[in-house]
Amino acid sequence: MKVEEPIRSLSQQSAQFLSGTGSYTTLENYSTLYKARNNILDVAKKLNLHVALDNMPDENAFHVSIFDNYNSIDLSGRNLKIQFEENVFSMYLDDEKIISNQSYDVPIKTELFEIQVTKSNFNSAFESNLKTYSDDNLFRKYNSIISVIPETSTRYYSPSEGLMRISIISPDIELAKNFMNELNNLFVKEDLDFQIQKATNAKTFINGQLSQIQKELDIKNNLLREFQRSNSSVNLELEVQNIVSSISELQKQLDTIQLEKAKISDKFTQENPLYKNLLAQEQVILDQIDNIEIDIKELPYSQQDYLDLYRDFETTQNIYIELMNQRLNFSILEASTIGKISIVDFPYVSRKVSPNLLYHMIAIAVSFLIFLVLGIVRGMFFSPLTNPAELRENNVNEEIIGVLPYFEDQEEDKKYNSSLESLLLNIESVLSEKVKNNTQVISITSPLANCGKTTTSLAIARKLANINKKTLLIDLDLKKGDLHKKVKNKQRISYQEFLNISNENISQFQESQNLFCINKIKSLTDSFQVVNSPIFSEKIKEFKDMGFDLIIIDTAPLLSVADTGTLMALADINLMVIRHEMTKVTEVNQTLSIANQIGIPFEGIIYNYYKKPEGYYGYYGFYGNYDYQYYAQKYLYENYQYNDEQK
Repeated sequence: MKVEEPIRSLSQQSAQFLSGTGSYTTLENYSTLYKARNNILDVAKKLNLHVALDNMPDENAFHVSIFDNYNSIDLSGRNLKIQFEENVFSMYLDDEKIISNQSYDVPIKTELFEIQVTKSNFNSAFESNLKTYSDDNLFRKYNSIISVIPETSTRYYSPSEGLMRISIISPDIELAKNFMNELNNLFVKEDLDFQIQKATNAKTFINGQLSQIQKELDIKNNLLREFQRSNSSVNLELEVQNIVSSISELQKQLDTIQLEKAKISDKFTQENPLYKNLLAQEQVILDQIDNIEIDIKELPYSQQDYLDLYRDFETTQNIYIELMNQRLNFSILEASTIGKISIVDFPYVSRKVSPNLLYHMIAIAVSFLIFLVLGIVRGMFFSPLTNPAELRENNVNEEIIGVLPYFEDQEEDKKYNSSLESLLLNIESVLSEKVKNNTQVISITSPLANCGKTTTSLAIARKLANINKKTLLIDLDLKKGDLHKKVKNKQRISYQEFLNISNENISQFQESQNLFCINKIKSLTDSFQVVNSPIFSEKIKEFKDMGFDLIIIDTAPLLSVADTGTLMALADINLMVIRHEMTKVTEVNQTLSIANQIGIPFEGIIYNYYKKPEGYYGYYGFYGNYDYQYYAQKYLYENYQYNDEQK
């Protein structure tokens, strides 16, 4: 569809600009007007799209038209049914008959609407459901599938001129063509009607002005002739003719320049060279007019009076002639059949939009790649561990010295106890390689909280005590330690009480035979300063001299509290507890990175709360490739199976 301003003379443009009868509508506005609600609904009503029949044996067998009130009646959820017979039809609303034995091709009014059913050459009886669509539904449907794209080129068109590419997406090709044809014709007709109405209004206005100007022209003509008769002895025409013609010519040039300046003022700033050039031309003409006015003042009074009368008469006469020309132009436009808008191409099928197998395959492939990348990124950086093997797969090369399963009752769970025994053997193997003194110190930490490090520390300590190892467990998670909640002695101690612990009073911290537990130090304002003080280091050395076989330090999470780095330096070996389906690989890597930065590596990782996936048989059989199984095999009998122990 093409939008183009009609060609007008300069005088036409000037008259329209000064009278306000011109228009300036951009292609974007035309695009909006094309899809106006009234336009779409008018076409839908003309094509009878607000009603449809279901289960038709032949789509052309019957045609139903509803004329009035179909949009004001809410039929949502209601069941309209038509029973067709050979010569008559009946209509039901929710099984209530509202039309009975009505003849075809005859309009009939009901309380709901006026309806007419047209029958073609079809004689079989059948029933069909009648669907009705409201104005809102029709407008939303067709507004969403119609696309209007303005195509402008600043080289050939102004912003109010150009082409509009119109398309509609529909599975019914013929209906889409008909709809677009009707909408195009309606839009062209509305534009033409608007142009004709605008011309009619302008002509009516001009006719009124012509009558008034005609009277003024007659009066001024009489005044001029009377003056000439009274001054017949003076040759006025010859003396003032040059002045009059010069002023008239300059006035025409001034009008042209002012019109051009007004037209470009909306497009350019006043600093634009083109706009400045027009201002300069305007000033030159104004200066010339001022010079002529000075010359006129030097003429005799009789000539000045004549000149004033002549200029007044000539100006009025020019206006009258211009209005006559405008009335003729608008009369031609009023009788015209061509407006600003014209149809370039009639609707045609461009291409199949959907379903497009190639596009679908590409979309599926791209979606698969996106989800694959997201899955990999999520698995590497955001997903928690679900299998000990994932550590090696993510290049975490620290030894897994134990895998502790999930348990309901720590004391009764045989698998947990057997796994704990295997862990102790692995710890003793590591200690025997690295520690040669009598008392051995183990620090146990985790990346973040809730990994079960305190529970694991207490379980290791109790197991060591059961095998006659004198063990001291110290809760040095000085921020949120909760060892006191898991042991018999619920009392926490002050820092001074901690420093006063000695062989004489260590018995008050005895939990069971061979097991001693020191709970969290309370009311510390600066735990970092405490653990980094020489007094604290000396106190740990004193504990080592009290005759304990092993000292286990339960520390805070390394990623959360800086105290842990100092406490790890006081231990002989350092172990990290990670939790199944909670700890992430990135957290493990960050913990190892911090340990390497302070120069205190971990000697092993304890994988805690592991739940065996369904379908796996044999706990150690699944993790047979890990080095920690080597330690277990050194102390346990071959082919250890939990099923045998449960028999």
